[in-house]
Amino acid sequence: MKLASNVRMAHSLTWTLVLTGAPLLLCSHPSIASEYPQDSEVNTEAQIDWDARYEAYLKANPRIQSALDNGTITKEQIIAGLKARENRRPQRERQAKPSNQDASNMTPEHRELARTTGAFDFTLKLDLEAIGIPGMVINTEGTSNAQFILDNKFVFEQSSSTLADTLSITGWREDSKEYFVFTLDSNRTPLGYAQGSMINDNTMVMKDPSGMLVTTSTFQPDGGTKWEMMIGPTNAVLATGRNTPVQRRVGNLLGTIMRSPIKPTEVNRSAGKDDPAENFAPEHLELQQYCGNYRAQESNETVISRMVCKGRYLLNISMADGAITQVSIVAFDNSQKMFQMAMFDAGSTIPRYFDGKSNGTGGIKFRDPFDPATTITVQPRDGAGYTASFPEGSNGEMRELNFVPDTSNRGSRGR
Repeated sequence: MKLASNVRMAHSLTWTLVLTGAPLLLCSHPSIASEYPQDSEVNTEAQIDWDARYEAYLKANPRIQSALDNGTITKEQIIAGLKARENRRPQRERQAKPSNQDASNMTPEHRELARTTGAFDFTLKLDLEAIGIPGMVINTEGTSNAQFILDNKFVFEQSSSTLADTLSITGWREDSKEYFVFTLDSNRTPLGYAQGSMINDNTMVMKDPSGMLVTTSTFQPDGGTKWEMMIGPTNAVLATGRNTPVQRRVGNLLGTIMRSPIKPTEVNRSAGKDDPAENFAPEHLELQQYCGNYRAQESNETVISRMVCKGRYLLNISMADGAITQVSIVAFDNSQKMFQMAMFDAGSTIPRYFDGKSNGTGGIKFRDPFDPATTITVQPRDGAGYTASFPEGSNGEMRELNFVPDTSNRGSRGR
């Protein structure tokens, strides 16, 4: 686990054990983003005009000027971070480059995301004295695997610990110029969301909407990360953690899910918690009816759908001509009694979000909360399969596809 996913795991476990069921929404500063040299290039500090590099950084990240103006960060600190990055570039490039992806189409921001890919072991310590429960310390450890998906647009990560199984999709939004992460937790039901940036070469600071939780993550020389989470006005340390890169084959994460049994083999049906966001609901069983391998009668599109995170979320993988074109996640947030859906496309860096309600006839009607006229409806078909209705094209004309079981596709690796 690396920066974005450290924040995900920390918040996920903390909310699970301690806090309420609100999805995450974190904000911080823009990232430093600069080109990576090839291993054969020679870059030493003596050869670089650091004032020019500093000015270029400010131009690329205009909002950092406010941090300079109020004294949060200095010119010297920014240049020091740029120098530290330059000295580590060849090592980071070797660690970051995905073995099964073409890195030539990556933006500088997505090269930053490449630092979060690979295999890691991690430890996490929660000290609940920070929230008024002295003497209660919770320790956990686990593993995580992460790799690029959808033409290097997003990083898909799966983590498992003694407390929870989690899944996340991380990316860079070209519209807001920020990194983001969507999160799933096997002990919860909402679809979490966070966004933020690195404030210098080594450090990411993220803050939740209430201002109650602040997480600082710092890269280590071995390619791992140390981090801590502080809470409340006193900034009491609630959680600390460390992850370490390991030599372990990551494999094809989406491909493994696509080849898994259609119905989930393990379901977290826990429904007796005080926090409804942690409780299994009948709607989670409804989501299982969409699990399967499907093909559209009207096109060459296919969809493979499976429940993940112990039966709490539905993951849909769409393909055309064998290539993965879209990944979507559907949740039922039991605290707000609504469905949620996040969609990720190979042709865009911008995720789409919808919330939804049962339509009264066994299906789900989703709407864009920022544009309520934009809707998507999925309706089970008699027998098997489902019908999906959604807007398409610049004029938003509704399109309808009928997905039926694909008997020739019993799970595919995709590409």
